[in-house]
Amino acid sequence: MSEEIILVAADVDQAAVIGGDTGDIMRIVGRYTENFTKGDPAAVEELAKLLINPRLSDAVEAIKKSTQKEILVVFYTQKGKIVDMMGKKDIMSPVFVTSVTTYFEPADINEGLTYLSRQAEAHQCCTPEIKRELDRLGLVTWAASKTLNLPYAAGVYITSGIKNIGHIAEYLGVSQDAAYLFDDKGLEHIKNMGNTPYAKEHIITVPAFNFSTISKAQSDELEDHLEHHFPLAGFDAAYPELYADICKNPGWPAVNWCITAACKWHIAKKRNLTSEIWDVSNVLALHAQELNPLV
Repeated sequence: MSEEIILVAADVDQAAVIGGDTGDIMRIVGRYTENFTKGDPAAVEELAKLLINPRLSDAVEAIKKSTQKEILVVFYTQKGKIVDMMGKKDIMSPVFVTSVTTYFEPADINEGLTYLSRQAEAHQCCTPEIKRELDRLGLVTWAASKTLNLPYAAGVYITSGIKNIGHIAEYLGVSQDAAYLFDDKGLEHIKNMGNTPYAKEHIITVPAFNFSTISKAQSDELEDHLEHHFPLAGFDAAYPELYADICKNPGWPAVNWCITAACKWHIAKKRNLTSEIWDVSNVLALHAQELNPLV
């Protein structure tokens, strides 16, 4: 077990603003680009970078500057749909950690957004629908890795069970005392881990990153990019089922829409000067002696 690594596990939905758990931006752009295989790949990659939460970079950089240890970044998400689909295909695949959890290894950053689906294909547990889901997810995790200047596209831990940071640390061979989960539902995950002192120290609740909390500057840049490269004129007529799923679903409130009923991109719901920072003081305090011998 490595004592020279600090594990940063980031909730995918807080690493990027992707339209809530449905990832509507990715669904729309994926449909237009035939699952990111057509059109301008540079525009898709730039879009992904514009989705990334800058507070993720700030947090990782703060930890990195305070230690000589290696920082290992992974993304952690509860996306039961992916796990369930893959389980029906081949639950004995090497990507399965347990019957409710899969783990995709990090890959060279130059592999691009398909690095997750390539692993599923290599282990014969991929279908066209699974590939679509993994490529939408991979686009975000690849872009976040790129934004963090990592030499690798980060590993992705997907579960339909509870998020247990101790389990992922154990699986990756990292000391549980040096593993931290950053998640907006931190209190819920702490409760699921029995409200233990360990969970309270190693699960850090971060501000939700969404259409209501994104900064004005980032939302404007994102909206401009979408309007320029992926205009929505005629979207409702061309893709009526997807349009209805976003704009006519009573269970999906308008505050979560990335488009208007009139088919215009609409990202910002509030005009925030900036987004809220992630509090990493808990990480630094727990490692104060080893991060700074003079403390």
